[in-house]
Amino acid sequence: MCPIAILFCIYLMVVTSLKPKFHWQSKQVRKIRCWLGDRGASIFYYGISAGALALGLIVLGN
Repeated sequence: MCPIAILFCIYLMVVTSLKPKFHWQSKQVRKIRCWLGDRGASIFYYGISAGALALGLIVLGN
């Protein structure tokens, strides 16, 4: 589980930073962007990424 969480974290950080069209224009992300705005959506996805990284590192440490 922890390697998957860490890989998910890295993927989410990269796509949030680079904002490629296949991700940033997807239906789910556009919905979040509509609710929170672009900056809020970025913060939201960075938060999810940080949580996944923390979870992965905690599981990896045990």
